[in-house]
Amino acid sequence: MGKRTAQDRRHRAARRTGLRPAPARLWHSVAESLPAPMCVLDGEARIASHNHAWRDLALQNGGSPGFVHDGASYADACERMGARLAGAGPGQEPFRRVLQAVVSGRCTEFELELGGGRGVPRWRVHARACALRGSHGLIVIEHVVRAPSESHLREQDGLFARLAESMPGAMYQLEVREQTRRFRYVSPAVQDLFEVSAEAVYADADVLWNQVLELDRGGGLGALAHVAPDAPRELDFRVRTPSGVEKWIHSIARPHRDAEGALSWIGVFSDITARRKAEALLAASEETHRTLFETVAQGVVYQDLDGRITAANPSALRILGLSLDQLQGRTSIDPRWRAIREDGSDFPGPEHPAMVALRTRAPVRDVLMGVCRPDGTRVWILVNAIPIERDGKLAHVYASFEDITERVELSKELRRQATTDFTTGIANRRSFMERLEQELERVRRHPKISSAVASLDIDHFKLVNDTFGHSAGDAVLQHFAAVLEREVRGSDFVARTGGEEFSILLPETTPAQALSLAERLRRAVASQPALHQGRELSITVSIGIARIEPADTSTDEPLARADLAMYEAKRAGRDAIRFAARPTA
Repeated sequence: MGKRTAQDRRHRAARRTGLRPAPARLWHSVAESLPAPMCVLDGEARIASHNHAWRDLALQNGGSPGFVHDGASYADACERMGARLAGAGPGQEPFRRVLQAVVSGRCTEFELELGGGRGVPRWRVHARACALRGSHGLIVIEHVVRAPSESHLREQDGLFARLAESMPGAMYQLEVREQTRRFRYVSPAVQDLFEVSAEAVYADADVLWNQVLELDRGGGLGALAHVAPDAPRELDFRVRTPSGVEKWIHSIARPHRDAEGALSWIGVFSDITARRKAEALLAASEETHRTLFETVAQGVVYQDLDGRITAANPSALRILGLSLDQLQGRTSIDPRWRAIREDGSDFPGPEHPAMVALRTRAPVRDVLMGVCRPDGTRVWILVNAIPIERDGKLAHVYASFEDITERVELSKELRRQATTDFTTGIANRRSFMERLEQELERVRRHPKISSAVASLDIDHFKLVNDTFGHSAGDAVLQHFAAVLEREVRGSDFVARTGGEEFSILLPETTPAQALSLAERLRRAVASQPALHQGRELSITVSIGIARIEPADTSTDEPLARADLAMYEAKRAGRDAIRFAARPTA
């Protein structure tokens, strides 16, 4: 179908130009057998016929099928191929004027440059035109294709020069013969690398060899003369430039043999001084890290994405009381740690710093936890966990910890001393006031809660001191505190708040419950004498009770009411209990 259509176009063109079908077929057959590209133009410079050689020339040089066929404009087809007159500028009007002269018979020869698009060389084409006898208005144009144009070669040379200049290094071609070596090409960047010009390198290749440090000459540039040319070759060597600057140079080259068998290395010199310095710093950093890892007093462990310990330093083994074999593979959630918080509550495995860091990909710092060693002792450690990423992906977690057992125990002791009465061992006034403040706040938030406070005073305590001495008085105080501790409930809080004065906080206690508890305490104290040096010392107690009111503005108010009630009990004859009335508005 396609052939018939093309033939129809030729017949139509023949009828339009006066070329009979038989001669047209004969011409076409002859033209197809010729290697030169040929086409026939009518009086309007349209393509009346063409051979395959011309069609191939057009399509290979940027032409499109829509402009390469019988009946198409010859000028349009050539312009699609980027045609311009040899030596002319890029404008197309001169070419169309020459073409008009060819059709009118005033010009028989001209030269064109075709192609020149992306990846297409610009070819020189010589065209000869002659009128086709017996067919008025028909011109045969024969095209002789020559080598790429000089302008294209200049363009290629310029492109290569620009590429060489833009390379991050100096390009070179080094020819190696038995006794000689010379640079057949070196790019201008050699000046920046070696502080010598390309001309100096062409004149004497040793101008570069002489810069190579003595220690690197065996494996430096000289190695290229002794390497079997069967694979690429990479070299790193140091040079000292004429100005005294020492640099690291990297060379990568490929072997090449020319038609005569001469060996050349084609490659690039690059300045890798900065990279070498960075590598040296990294190596030094790694060595420093290894030294710190081995000698630092803090424990250090690495854990993988599942939390398993993969590495540990000697300090970690010492602090945890484990060998490396025992520690490797353990996770932070291993129940054998029996981890606890400072208040004694359990420390759940998923909340361990390393596991939190793995889960959140954020650092976790200064977490205090107590863990058990295999010998049963407990060690308190302050832990930091840092997630480490590689190429944007979580790789492992770095956990460091410090043994602060002595600090924690000392802190506990100081806290105990600050909140405990030295003589009796129960809470002191400071601790009691803190607890009372907390309970008052709770009552304010929940007014329906009924809580109370009790003030207790040992009757005739001064008489005990005056009669039996202060050691007897201390024995009475200790005995009295022990009785209170035994008789109160687990939720109650007992404290010594003065010389012979004690207080009890009674959370969530109704007035009736408070009175019942006070009566039990009164009886227990009266029925259990204190012992001192084999002597029984009988004592009694006066107790005042007050309800903690939501309207109380401070802890002094319920305590004051309880004290007043306690003094009422003393005035009533001691060994008695009184409940304070509600405060009036």
